[in-house]
Amino acid sequence: MDITSFIIYCFIVTVTPGPTNISTAYFDLNVMWLALNEEKAIPRNDINQSYTHIAFSIEEQEFDKMYDKLKRLNVNILSGRPRDERDKKSIYFMDPDGINLSFIQGHYKTD
Repeated sequence: MDITSFIIYCFIVTVTPGPTNISTAYFDLNVMWLALNEEKAIPRNDINQSYTHIAFSIEEQEFDKMYDKLKRLNVNILSGRPRDERDKKSIYFMDPDGINLSFIQGHYKTD
């Protein structure tokens, strides 16, 4: 497994790591588990145009800090989708395993 994936989830997304080995890592998201498995035989760019992603809420004051952390790790930051100017900011990015993620200011249920 690419160590950058582990770093992204532990130190940027800040989820609790669970059992981990050379090709698998599990993360505790309180109400569910996220499992990363190294799959060397699967092309990682097959769904790169998909909007499907895992979103994490962040506070407005955390936005620039999160963006800077991702840039420092050379994470693939995506362009996202067109948004209304009134929408809060989002950062769309892809982990080294090809999983699309985002940080969004606020929460979809309350914004």
